[in-house]
Amino acid sequence: MNGCSDIPTWGCILVILAALLAAGAPPAREAQATIKEEAQLDQALQEAARCPGSAPVQVTVGDLYYRLFEYELAIEHYRKAQVIAPTSPDISYKLGLAYGTLKETDKAIAAFRRVLEQAPDNRNALYQLGLLSFRVGDRATTRVCASQLREFKDSRAEILDLLFER
Repeated sequence: MNGCSDIPTWGCILVILAALLAAGAPPAREAQATIKEEAQLDQALQEAARCPGSAPVQVTVGDLYYRLFEYELAIEHYRKAQVIAPTSPDISYKLGLAYGTLKETDKAIAAFRRVLEQAPDNRNALYQLGLLSFRVGDRATTRVCASQLREFKDSRAEILDLLFER
């Protein structure tokens, strides 16, 4: 009927949550930026103009744009930061999230793989890679990610496992 009849209620919730995350659904939020966020962005843009070679400043601007649902602009600043600090797994992770939200799945997967090259124990990147791999039909990678998350005793392995029960 609804595809969840054999899964406990909490399991249905996890399947729905995983599907939403795999689809890149943004968190619920007001459409308009708050005055505080606009002021923070304005300040960060001024700082970025003063210090264009600062990766933390570029990341801060990217984060503000991301929170304002301006994903293309967030990516622009994350990429600037990545040029400055190419081995930062945090920047690669943020790029992966932004690309995933825009459904640029191949770029998101590449970003999460880069995170795992830089920080093999990054559980958040493992989880995101597992979700996106499932989205593109790469079930083997999803299973590997679930297995590695299980090794870390990370409960998100169960969410990846539930994807196969749909």
